[in-house]
Amino acid sequence: MTTPLRGFVLASAESFIRIAGVTVLERALRTLHYEDISGLTVLCPEGEIPEGILLDLKAFNIPFTLSPLDERGRADSSLLSAEGAQQVLLLDGSALLDSRLPSLLSQGGERFCFVPQECVPSQAALPSITLSGRSYLFAGAAKISLSRLAGFVLSSPLSLAQEAVEAIENEPELLLDLSTLPDYKPDMRAHVPFLFFPVKKPEDNPAAKSLLIRSSQKLVLDWPAWYIHRPIENALISKICEWSITPNQLTVLNNLAAFAALALFAAGFLTFGLVLALIVGVLDGLDGKQARVKLHFSPLGEWEHHLDKLYENGWYLALAWHLSAGGRISLPLISLGTILGANVLDMVLTAAYRRVFHLQFDDSGPFARALRVFAGRRNTYLWTFAPFVLVGKPLLGFACIALYALLSLMIKGGGIMFSIFTRFRKVAP
Repeated sequence: MTTPLRGFVLASAESFIRIAGVTVLERALRTLHYEDISGLTVLCPEGEIPEGILLDLKAFNIPFTLSPLDERGRADSSLLSAEGAQQVLLLDGSALLDSRLPSLLSQGGERFCFVPQECVPSQAALPSITLSGRSYLFAGAAKISLSRLAGFVLSSPLSLAQEAVEAIENEPELLLDLSTLPDYKPDMRAHVPFLFFPVKKPEDNPAAKSLLIRSSQKLVLDWPAWYIHRPIENALISKICEWSITPNQLTVLNNLAAFAALALFAAGFLTFGLVLALIVGVLDGLDGKQARVKLHFSPLGEWEHHLDKLYENGWYLALAWHLSAGGRISLPLISLGTILGANVLDMVLTAAYRRVFHLQFDDSGPFARALRVFAGRRNTYLWTFAPFVLVGKPLLGFACIALYALLSLMIKGGGIMFSIFTRFRKVAP
């Protein structure tokens, strides 16, 4: 039976600085907590955590043990009483670290994460090591044995970095160069470089926050989401992330606005409903960014996409209901059936593609990425519909949405079916 991996976080005065409303120490603990790392211990040279920060940690319900260091700056020997060969994760609690590191380090033997010096935006007085003519900095995370941890001097983040450098000087094979590893994140649909930002002072917050917001941005988006929503979302998140508002609260706000828009559409207040629906396009991106920037996730976030489908298709039903008033039934119902049918077939085809290729179709290549920009989706439908509402021709606009949906399905569906057919033709005997 494998012994559960334990996690240690080195705290310091820098660990208590808030970046995007969350202390650096809490970010490190959340990073380990979401990876189910057990037995979390905060190694604190001062032996205590400020009361306000301690209350924040307790509110988030992360179980951990606080342990002071001895007069030599070493971990309490009682923490290291298990078999010395047992391996643990050790994080620098004064730096923003990539959330992928615990999972990356959980497999295999001892390793120290390093990055090329030129990849680190904040480098103040960090010890470095030069290998093959390239200078590297310790990236704040390591998987080491308890016996090695027992010998480390951990009086400050610089001491930890120096211990890591000395370990690599003696055993270069333990260096894990993060810049050489695959950095594609399927949930972000983007290549995201591994994060490492040493925090030295509160004035680092703007630069660090900006880095977190950039790292939270999905790159495969339709044109309204990229050119209109993205800058507005980022400006709002730069303020909202400093508040205690949770991603779940933003999800609730978004859904209240979305279902209010549905009611307005059904009642015939199309202009007001459209304005609110366009606002929902921005609100819908805030909860995910807030979660990624503050590293605050919950099960509700996994259900958000189902709620999106519910109110989106509810909008089309409400519009068809209103537009069919006065006996104009055929065109609204045909348009509604086309839009809903296209949505269902799109989900079926994309699921089939993912099952065959283990990849989202939108990530499959330049054609799919370009198609995503203009393909029929909620955002592109709304902006197509908007001019018709403004000139008083909503029924024609609804029919144009249906034609847009049908054309998009034909192009995307044809690409998916061709890819699947080609794949099976290659493997056929």
